[in-house]
Amino acid sequence: MQAGNYGIEEIPDTARLYYRVHKNIYMATVKAAGIPQGKLPSSVFRFQGGNLSVDWSKYAKPEETRNRARVPEDNGIVDFIASPIRADGHKVEHTPEPNNRAHSSVSGDETAIRLILSKEAKWVPGLGPETFES
Repeated sequence: MQAGNYGIEEIPDTARLYYRVHKNIYMATVKAAGIPQGKLPSSVFRFQGGNLSVDWSKYAKPEETRNRARVPEDNGIVDFIASPIRADGHKVEHTPEPNNRAHSSVSGDETAIRLILSKEAKWVPGLGPETFES
């Protein structure tokens, strides 16, 4: 099967995935929940249409994921591996787009996935909240 100009591939359990976190969402949730800076509250992971949009590291670097944002410097990047998501019965699928071969989707029980990611996802060094411009 093809998606855009790219074939759909199976993402291995060991694959690293990148997710963009906007500074406003991060700062609002950290302040509202009283979470120490640097930690990831589950509410920073935002689903659209039942999917969490991520980039697969096979085809993207963290900086490329960040640069896809409208205002890249307003975003940080977290990464995680696929296996903890799948271990709980959720899906991690390669869903390439015409201009983004790395695009992938995480789907399943949104609340459960958010909780898993709040524990498993880590800020990419140099692309965390310390880089947000005020």
